[in-house]
Amino acid sequence: MKKIQLGAAPVQVCQMPLGAMWFGTTISPKQAFLLTDLYRSCGGDFLDTANNYSYWAGPQYAGGESERVLGDYIQTRRCRGDVFVATKMGFPKGGGKGAGLSAQTIRENIEISLRNLQTDYVDLLYMHCDDLTVAMQESFGTFDQLVREGKVRYIGVSNFMSYRLADALTLTSQNGWAVPCALQSRFSYYLPQDGRRMGNQRMLTPEHLHQCQAKNVLPVGYSVLLSGAYAMARGELPAGYQTQRNLARQAALYDLAAQKGVLPGQLVLAWALEKGVSPLISSSDASRLRENMEAADIVLSSQEMELLDRAGALA
Repeated sequence: MKKIQLGAAPVQVCQMPLGAMWFGTTISPKQAFLLTDLYRSCGGDFLDTANNYSYWAGPQYAGGESERVLGDYIQTRRCRGDVFVATKMGFPKGGGKGAGLSAQTIRENIEISLRNLQTDYVDLLYMHCDDLTVAMQESFGTFDQLVREGKVRYIGVSNFMSYRLADALTLTSQNGWAVPCALQSRFSYYLPQDGRRMGNQRMLTPEHLHQCQAKNVLPVGYSVLLSGAYAMARGELPAGYQTQRNLARQAALYDLAAQKGVLPGQLVLAWALEKGVSPLISSSDASRLRENMEAADIVLSSQEMELLDRAGALA
């Protein structure tokens, strides 16, 4: 897998980050080590987690499990200098703890994350969500202080609406603060049903992509494969995506995948990469993870991209 520039940051990272959401919960530490070894053996170095992963996996979890497994992995493999670690804060952990982006909460959370990850610094720290109850100056000013203190190298945002991303880029640039170099949002080939509620999750829109390109911000997509949606039989779609538009998109996707001799899910990942979006990849199964990584070798022509993009287009 090739490396790409992390937005305006002076560093290159693997074009497909490894999502560690389920490490330490539904994926055992032993299996997490195996999967991370496989990812790194194929040239991967971009590890993605969050401080609340994954308290919702069961009542015995409180958040931080994923960070702790990654911390153990980095220490055991002695690979801190060889991996690029991204974590996030802002959403609540188990019991509602740690939520928000006030200066005090940010400082409390970064110390916990550093202990969990067994490191002195985080390569990329995301605001996991927007916090409209706190002035943007306070949140981004505190993130900038963490960068100046050496606890964080670069910053990003996640689940921000496009106008709030624009505000954040303007604010940080005008103040000479650390500027967000990455935006992580929900993104997939199927389009959600109109009006579908996703809580605080925000879709990556064309407006976001335009801003990212104009301001040199790397868009990172999560839930790209929609938990196996692209392995469903023709005519079947996941809940929240059951529309005629998506049936048309499925037909175009499945037909092209068959022509190219690849899996539909692999084609979705290749489509995202061609759009300039870095798709998070994750699986509890090593063979599936390898299939995901192999998607980076799929070449899509401009005609094939147009075919996929126009499928199911509204008249």
